[in-house]
Amino acid sequence: MAESYAFRTVQIAPRQWPQVTRAVHTTAAAAMRRDGGQLWGLFTPLIGLRSDRGIVISAWPEPAEASAPADAALRGIPEILAVSGEDLQPTVRPKTAVPPRGPGIYSFRWFNLRAADWPELVELSSAAWETFEQAFGAGILGLWLSRAVAGPAARGLLLTRYADHAAWDRSRPDGPAPGDPESARRFLRRRELVESTICMTTKLVEAD
Repeated sequence: MAESYAFRTVQIAPRQWPQVTRAVHTTAAAAMRRDGGQLWGLFTPLIGLRSDRGIVISAWPEPAEASAPADAALRGIPEILAVSGEDLQPTVRPKTAVPPRGPGIYSFRWFNLRAADWPELVELSSAAWETFEQAFGAGILGLWLSRAVAGPAARGLLLTRYADHAAWDRSRPDGPAPGDPESARRFLRRRELVESTICMTTKLVEAD
């Protein structure tokens, strides 16, 4: 399992997604490999993210090795105008650094909460996934803790793959489709721990 993941939001020049996606999967990915990391995923916007913004995640063996090489690899692409983000510590997922694959929508949800409540959030999430994934055809790809936030606050990131936005809607704890009651109870308790949250949906762009 990688010890650190670099989450980066990139701003690109207008209408340059074909050039950027090609360069991320070739030039940037090669630069990351030379520095001991790997490109984990490139995600382009669907809902909640500007059309000239995208997300690039890379995996690294050590936290100290993540920030500078990840930024340098992306800033070397002329069509990328700005790079920002933070480094993440993996928790119960991802279990390995194998990149995600396949169609569907990829939902990024950030949680802001007290650091003291983070262990319970991880425990509730992990237990709820046992039935949640099967019930809604979802895949939990990662639950990370931000290394950029120090106690007493904490920020976490959850990445989930769904078949489509309708499946995402059905999966809500108070949504239109009945799920496992115990799983729903855990998610509702998780909601009580969270001070604020924001969600955006994206699509995964794989290499040609």
